[in-house]
Amino acid sequence: MAKKSHSERQHEQDMKTHVPQGESSERKKKSKLRRTTKSWSKGEDKWTLTPAILTDDDNGLRYEKSSAQKHKADTKQNLLHEGKQTDHRIDAMGTVIEVRGARFLIRTATAEGKVKNLLAKTYRNTFSENPDSTLVAVGDRVGFKRMSNESEGDMRIGEGLITFVELRRTKLSRTSGTSTESEQVEHIIASNVDQVIAVASATNPLLKRRLIDRYIVTAELQSLPVVIVVNKIDLVEAAEVVELMRPYGVLGYTVLFISAEDLTGLDDLREVFMGKTSVLSGHSGVGKSTIVNRLLGSEVMPVGEVSLKTLKGSHTTSNAAMLELPLGGGVPSYLIDTPGIRELGLWNITAENLSRGFIEFKAFESQCEYIACTHVDEPNCAVINAAERGEIDTERYESYLAIRSSLE
Repeated sequence: MAKKSHSERQHEQDMKTHVPQGESSERKKKSKLRRTTKSWSKGEDKWTLTPAILTDDDNGLRYEKSSAQKHKADTKQNLLHEGKQTDHRIDAMGTVIEVRGARFLIRTATAEGKVKNLLAKTYRNTFSENPDSTLVAVGDRVGFKRMSNESEGDMRIGEGLITFVELRRTKLSRTSGTSTESEQVEHIIASNVDQVIAVASATNPLLKRRLIDRYIVTAELQSLPVVIVVNKIDLVEAAEVVELMRPYGVLGYTVLFISAEDLTGLDDLREVFMGKTSVLSGHSGVGKSTIVNRLLGSEVMPVGEVSLKTLKGSHTTSNAAMLELPLGGGVPSYLIDTPGIRELGLWNITAENLSRGFIEFKAFESQCEYIACTHVDEPNCAVINAAERGEIDTERYESYLAIRSSLE
């Protein structure tokens, strides 16, 4: 039998491996995906190629952690809960005092007790004891590793990498994201604060009690004291505004009427801040920046104007910042100034637990005919009856109904 030439043997081999052009293209894609999968598998996380790749290129690549990686994460979480977590990457601890885009200004202390600032950023392995929430916020206690130090006589500050975020003692938060409940996430306005200062204005923009009620509900369910500050009292008939806000004083809330322009009530406001870390929050245009400037004694924060057309304010504070107030008394006093908001989305507050934010309901709820009374339309509801008798402020009750409707 005559031997086949090299060209004949090559032709037979090509015929065996020949596939239609479309199939050849698919094979190349799968081969490329398999090669990519091998390179991804070299990391600490694991990418796997599932059987679905054989029929559906879009859905066949699946990310999953290896069993060893899952065990490592679970062990780290358990150690944290037991208070045994140590991280050799942490050089020191500090407090986040400002958010600057993707970077964070941290106040820390040297071994000699000298206070210094450091600019840091997070990375993909930054570990937080606050899952499903903003990774880093003003007021957070964080562990960091120094990447560079400031030079003597140099105006630049050191840089670092945030490796750890401590469990928040308290927080003021709101929803962030779409209106779809499943896609909403918790956005931290400020953390580790002692009280909430909810700022409203007597006019320009108009006084909105329902926004105040949202702040109160949020603070009550976070077990945070809340102080209500009504600014621009010099622009209206003060007696009318005082009467409008009287129900809050009856409930035991501190209500201050001030004017950041003519300094009315500023001394009382300073007393509220003394020795505490407070978060200042409110609707855009209510005068928060002017209040901060008066408390600091200098024009630190930019001040915006209220539109004469919309009667709405503009966001002059673009990012949250913690400022130390020069109040004396031997104890540091800090204020966290935050950007103005148009509406406070309630985080982790449901129609079922909303009534806890309306403390005046508590005296009547036990008298309702139904244990799970919603205080909306049930017969013999003691809360509804109290509102009809004037024992519960009518506008507060209507605010409850409006907020509850938005949560259902």
